Amino acid sequence: MFFLKNFFCAAGFLVFAAGCSTPEPALQRFDSSRLAPPEVERERAEQLSRNLAPCRIRAAVMAADKFYREDLTAPEEFVERVRLFGFNRIYLVLEDVSALDDRLRGFLRAAGNAGLPVEPVIRQVDFLYSFRGNAFLREFRSGSVTLSKMAEALVEFNREQPDGAKFAGAVVEISPHLFTINNFRRPKNLLYAWSEQTWGPGMDNDMMMKATIAELKEIAAILTPLPLTVSVPDFYHELAQQKKLTVGDVNDFLAVMPQHPTVLLRDSGNKPSEALEMVENELAAAKVADSVVVGINLANHTSVTEGAFRRRNWQDFSRAMGYLVKKWKEFPAFAGVAIGPFLRLELIQEEE
Repeated sequence: MFFLKNFFCAAGFLVFAAGCSTPEPALQRFDSSRLAPPEVERERAEQLSRNLAPCRIRAAVMAADKFYREDLTAPEEFVERVRLFGFNRIYLVLEDVSALDDRLRGFLRAAGNAGLPVEPVIRQVDFLYSFRGNAFLREFRSGSVTLSKMAEALVEFNREQPDGAKFAGAVVEISPHLFTINNFRRPKNLLYAWSEQTWGPGMDNDMMMKATIAELKEIAAILTPLPLTVSVPDFYHELAQQKKLTVGDVNDFLAVMPQHPTVLLRDSGNKPSEALEMVENELAAAKVADSVVVGINLANHTSVTEGAFRRRNWQDFSRAMGYLVKKWKEFPAFAGVAIGPFLRLELIQEEE
C-alpha cells in the first residue's frame, strides 16, 4: 500500500484536518423526507460512542468557520451534540488570527462548562512559512501571519481566558511536501523545493524536513506549558525508513515535545483495510506508549481516489470504526482517533 502513500505525496494531496486542509465544499443537510427519525439518530451516535470507548483520545475535528448557522448563537447545544458521539475533545481548525474572537470565547466557555477540552489546529498551509538560516519566506495565504506568530497569538489569547475556558493544548499540522516547484504560489527565488527528484541526505526534501522539525521545536517552546500535538501525513515515516529522508519518522516528531509526546497521523485510507495498513508501520515503530492518534478524514462521497475514508451508510461506517479501533488497540502506541469533518459525520448520522 506504500505506493498509495507515494502517490499522495507526489500529488501534494493533504488528507486530514477534517477535510479542511483544502477548502471544504458547501454541504447541505438532507431535507426532512430523507432524515432518519430522531431516535435512530440518537442510537447511531451512542453506537459510535461505544465503538470509540476504548480510545483515550476521541476527538471531533471541525473548522471554526464551518459551524452550523444556528450554532453560532447556541454553542451549548452544539457541544452537547459533539458529546453525544462519545467525543472527549475538539480539534478546532483556526485558519487565521481573526478567528480568536468573541465567538470563540463563547464557544470555549460552553465547551469548558461541559468538560470538553478544545485544542486549536494551526496549519502550515494557512500561514506564511519561513525557514530561518535559509533566508526565504513562502506565502501560502496573502496577508497572514507566520506560524510562530500564530502560536504566540494563541498563547496570548489563552492567557486572557478565564479558568475553565482555556485551550487544553494545540495541534500544528505540517505539510512540507506541498512546497513543490509546481506550486504557483512558490516564490521564484526559493532555495529549496520538494520534488520526487530530490531525495537523499542534504537534498531539498531532506533539508525542508529538517527545517520543519526545527520550527516545530520553536513552536513547542512558544506554546509551553500547552502540550503540542504534531499532525503529519501517513507517508513521512516510510520515506525516512527508506533513507530518502534523514529525519521524519514517527519518533522524530514525538521527540519535538518530550514532556507530552503526541503525533496525529492523517490517515489516507479509503476503506478499513487501507486505513489500517496506512498507519501500521508508525504504530509499530513508535517508542512511546499511548502517543499516536489516527486521524480519519471522512470522504464527501464514495470515491476510491480521494484519499479519505469513504462514506457509505451509517451502519457500514460505525462497523468499520469498531473494527479499526479493535485492531489499532493491539499497538501499545495507539492513543485514539480524531474524526472529521464533524459536519460530514452528522450528515451520515442523519441519512435515512
